[in-house]
Amino acid sequence: IVSKIPTSKPQLDAAIYEKVLSTYLMQKKFEELKELLIQWPLNIYNLTSIDQLIRLQMDDERTAKALLECSAVIAEKQGNVSKTLDIYLKMGNAQAFQLIERKNLHAEILPYIEKLMSINRK
Repeated sequence: IVSKIPTSKPQLDAAIYEKVLSTYLMQKKFEELKELLIQWPLNIYNLTSIDQLIRLQMDDERTAKALLECSAVIAEKQGNVSKTLDIYLKMGNAQAFQLIERKNLHAEILPYIEKLMSINRK
């Protein structure tokens, strides 16, 4: 029923959206969680609360990687590009390059060149 939940006109109480997101988190449906974080507007739920819940669930390496991707989505929605880049670099995730292109960060990447090269030399 998640696809039927309205995200605007009418907009539900933020607690409902947070409950849906936390349910996906508790059921370890991280890919679905990430998709909702991407799709849903940032003003319908508390980004900080969800990010805190996500960080509390990072209990093993496999889980941490999936949840770090969710945290990166939240950080970017919050406008925290440097945190987003740091997360992608920590993960060794090639999405760092997409972020650099998307946000035109070419002038700011010099300190990260070595890490970026370890992700992809091209």
